[in-house]
Amino acid sequence: MCLRGNNLGKQKMTDNVQISISHEELYKWLSATLTNINEERLTDAFLYSLSSGDLNYRPYLASYVYALSILNHKQDVEVAPSGNLFCRYCGHFDNYPEDCSILDVELVRWGGVRVNDIFTVAYYLDKFLKLEPVKPNKKDFDIFNRIIDSVFGVDDSAKPRDLEKLFGKIFKSNKGQREMLINQLGIVGIFETNEHKGYHNNHIPRALRALPALSKIDWSYPVCWWRGKDKINMENFNYFFGRYPELKR
Repeated sequence: MCLRGNNLGKQKMTDNVQISISHEELYKWLSATLTNINEERLTDAFLYSLSSGDLNYRPYLASYVYALSILNHKQDVEVAPSGNLFCRYCGHFDNYPEDCSILDVELVRWGGVRVNDIFTVAYYLDKFLKLEPVKPNKKDFDIFNRIIDSVFGVDDSAKPRDLEKLFGKIFKSNKGQREMLINQLGIVGIFETNEHKGYHNNHIPRALRALPALSKIDWSYPVCWWRGKDKINMENFNYFFGRYPELKR
């Protein structure tokens, strides 16, 4: 099914296999969704996903941070070679059919992939409102503490791939799931650099995101720039996770 603008509000957006939506309608939907989001539930869900392995709870914190960073902007229209209109600032294609079944597959297999794409984060956050609230347990806190400890223990020259391999020894997951978790912590601003920030209180338009001069890049912005010397942005870490006394500072 393909949902178009004049059907907005008649049913949940996430009930549809395909969604075609304009820039204006997308941001109305996203804004309405964000007003119903509880930030504590987001961090609870992220931590809960670590020991449970329930990836349905993984991508929402990063999605929320990205959505807030880009919410208020004026559409900067350009015509793509295909003839479709898109916004240069956020990258959204007006009324282009989005295949939501692919997003659902990416969610259950890897915990969400495209959480730096505005339609994807709007879709995921809408799904989040349907989920039952969860609470992290001791295993979740132990895993996250070990993750943080391992980051502070790496050499200054370490790369994101080194983190991915380390994390594989800490909690049950596959390579792709760990890659997505690291990318998401970059979006949140926990893995970032002084020159290349995440999206907490900051937004870099898609067209202006610098990427390393490499033939192959496995990591999203800003994690693609992260090195061991950058460690963790503890200010952002404490902003999101400081309310948990079980986590190390």
